Amino acid sequence: MKKALVVVLFLIAILVGLVAAVLFSLGAILKAGVEKGAPMVMGVNAEVAKAKLSPFSGEGRVEGLVIHNPEGFKSPSAVKADKIELSLEPKSLFSDKVHIRSLKLVGPEITLEGNPKNNNLTVILKRLESLSESGEDSEESEESPGKKLQIDDLLIAGARLNVILKPLGDQLISVELPDIRLRELGAGPEGVAAAGVIRDILKSILKNSDAAFGGVAGQTAHSEALKTVGQKTLSKGAEQAAGKILEGAQKTLGGAAGALLGGKKESGK
Repeated sequence: MKKALVVVLFLIAILVGLVAAVLFSLGAILKAGVEKGAPMVMGVNAEVAKAKLSPFSGEGRVEGLVIHNPEGFKSPSAVKADKIELSLEPKSLFSDKVHIRSLKLVGPEITLEGNPKNNNLTVILKRLESLSESGEDSEESEESPGKKLQIDDLLIAGARLNVILKPLGDQLISVELPDIRLRELGAGPEGVAAAGVIRDILKSILKNSDAAFGGVAGQTAHSEALKTVGQKTLSKGAEQAAGKILEGAQKTLGGAAGALLGGKKESGK
């Protein structure tokens, strides 16, 4: 009887230890989940420098997130975020739908390479939409891999958009984006897959980047106009200067020729 009790207590201790190990390694699990999930969902690699998540309060933090670009693009990353803050319901970690109360990306750096209609972000978006069309991230699909999500409040604050315009020789112009806020994502009973969340975020970024592109185009046009005016002014100035030099040279040569001819005439008398 005592031996059986010892065995039971030993097994309970092992179970508690395993549960504790899982709970206190949630940061590492979160980090691995992002790095392994990105290629499957977005078709690009991702890196996370560090991640922390409290199993008791549900408060967490992700640092040094880098989402790389699809093949064929020169810029090193599509998105870089030094800090992501999140708050979730701890008990939801053990359910089919993780309930995130708030998710905040602070000062991310977003790179848009290409043109407004065809760029690195639209390539990623097309993949996400293809997943949606195939039903892999729909709310009704029971075959979707991974847990579903519910995000009450998602905020992207202080984002900077780096626009690399290929038609202008990969010229880079950096502009600030207005804050992006999304609410009640996956609020239904089934929640939403990660691909759906990322798709909505990218759509919002691209929508806000349209205005930024207008500003970039204005800046570029203004810069090109000034450059053209400057070139014309310099060309006109150079032409005028050359004309004056030529006129002066003609007068000087004419005078010298006259003197020479006069001298010869006098000597012939």
